[in-house]
Amino acid sequence: MYHPYSPRTFLLILAAHGLPGLWIHVTNIVFDVVWGIDTTSRCFVRVDDIQRNYYATTSARSIDESINVALRLLSKGDFLATLSRDNLTCALTSSAINISPPPPVGHYLFCDIGAGKGKPILLAIKAFSKQLPRSNNFSLSVLAIEFDRDLANILSENLRRVYRAKLASALRRPESINPPWLDTFRLWTEDKSNIIADIDIANLDVFSGSCLNLLDTYQKRTCKQIFYMCDPLDLAGMVKILSLIYQGSRPLLTPLIVIYSNPLHVEALLRELAFLVLVSDGRSSNPQSSYVILTMSY
Repeated sequence: MYHPYSPRTFLLILAAHGLPGLWIHVTNIVFDVVWGIDTTSRCFVRVDDIQRNYYATTSARSIDESINVALRLLSKGDFLATLSRDNLTCALTSSAINISPPPPVGHYLFCDIGAGKGKPILLAIKAFSKQLPRSNNFSLSVLAIEFDRDLANILSENLRRVYRAKLASALRRPESINPPWLDTFRLWTEDKSNIIADIDIANLDVFSGSCLNLLDTYQKRTCKQIFYMCDPLDLAGMVKILSLIYQGSRPLLTPLIVIYSNPLHVEALLRELAFLVLVSDGRSSNPQSSYVILTMSY
């Protein structure tokens, strides 16, 4: 891991991403200084004798914008008008035998697959806190899935640094049955009168049995869902995970939005899966400042 301020780091990022990538790195350093955390220390691996990033650099502006746009779409539900009534009827009919009691109205899920050091998690909590009212009818579950143990630990530490007095270890599960790969937190308002979010950090391979069970549990108990992905997988992996997410939401016709940041496989994904593009931000020539917002077509 290289220090974000070192000349070597700047040179490696410049070689990998050019001036636009270097500018993103500088703005992300500013983000870290303002928030008092570390999300920009770089990890590199050698591939074919070329230094490449271990995980993608993504603009904080792009992440923040995509989450706020997705949340506005999801909270208003306007995007559902783009779905075919016939398709919705067929989906409801075919899944009727599998329908379980619906989750409470106002129970949102934000899931980051490949969460890294937690920048999207922090920005999502901020966006939800601003856009949605605190009430007994609203709750937010946050699920961060990160395969790398070191990055998952940094994510946990970043949450503690940002929220300090507001964050406590959640008591939703007895410690004796809390698995070692799962860190759980509960985020409160300043006066401890309301819960802002329940946060789970899962140090798992997204395709492991434990992770798939966790995703299934979350999808069954939340009524509106946002999944965030910063190009975490190759095309085959993206098709597989989006198919699983689709299958988890389809039985209850759960409103679902996927934010696909650094979108390298959009056209291929749309050929393979029943998803629709709601928003496409391609204003930047650098894919690490771009995103698309998808929803499923029943």
